[in-house]
Amino acid sequence: MYNLKNFTKNITTFALVAGLILTSFGNSMPALAAGVPVTITPSAVAVSLPGSITLTFTSTVAHPVGSSFNIIYPNTYTGTTTTANTTINAAAPTTVVSAASGASNTMATLTNPAVLPIGTVITIVFNGLTTPSLIGNYSFVIYTNKGDYGANFQYVGDANAVNVTAFVPLSLSFVIRDSADTVNTNTCDMGVLATTAIGNCNYRLKIGTNATNGYVVSVLTSGDFTSTPNVFANAAVGAAGTTIAAGTEMYGVSASAGAITGTPGTIALATAYGTAVGNVVKYNNTTSATLATATAPNAPATSGDTTNTILVNHRAAIGANTRAGVYTQKVTYTVVASF
Repeated sequence: MYNLKNFTKNITTFALVAGLILTSFGNSMPALAAGVPVTITPSAVAVSLPGSITLTFTSTVAHPVGSSFNIIYPNTYTGTTTTANTTINAAAPTTVVSAASGASNTMATLTNPAVLPIGTVITIVFNGLTTPSLIGNYSFVIYTNKGDYGANFQYVGDANAVNVTAFVPLSLSFVIRDSADTVNTNTCDMGVLATTAIGNCNYRLKIGTNATNGYVVSVLTSGDFTSTPNVFANAAVGAAGTTIAAGTEMYGVSASAGAITGTPGTIALATAYGTAVGNVVKYNNTTSATLATATAPNAPATSGDTTNTILVNHRAAIGANTRAGVYTQKVTYTVVASF
């Protein structure tokens, strides 16, 4: 799988105990690089031919010394990639590490030896590879740890053949929507809590991508649901979760993975978040954890799609001894597409 691009979104969850006024946090999204056109030279070559393969693209971000360039290509290209036979803008990489990437690909990770400002034409040359023995179009995918990504094909075959190619651009979108998928949101307000009812709020994670292998959604929280120094009691960890009841202090989340439009393909919640019906799970991890994994593309409708989106429902119940205050938690979601 080729993890090429990620989006991050934040949502702030609120609950009010004893009539205080809420304010919302703003949405946060990091600056991202973009997909770049990649040129492969030669674009067509004979089978089983040793020689040079050159990948060229123009950077949309700066690449400092020590940044990484990851190139994924079919493992039917034989030979090795080393610091002795690989260059980045005519300079040897600091390190070159090659490893299997899935069952049919190799990934070479090159450590950048020099400062490459934004807008630099970057040329990566492999001098140690031999082309496959079978005729075909073979993809080379490149992505950097600074966000540039792109791909193209090299045709390997007979000089008398006609090489017909087309490239489908990579796409990934991610927004947080209200439960009806009508507007964007970054707040989840449970309102004024009472011992006689369970407070709740919900929203949808709406992800669209044409990534062949789908995507992974990860979650990171600011920690417990708190009104400093007071901390809400948490639901249990794991698939079963905890039954939440009015009158007993408890905070947790129930999520529904929904569906995806790509076929064949599935989407499923991670075990830690796949609660039993009606239960909630602990939702206070301070290190990023996988929330859900999809295995195929997804193209949700522009609005009103309550099927091909992930529903997240925050719930809280208070007891007689739950301390008054405005309780908050910030939740950050990250999506990585697997092209």
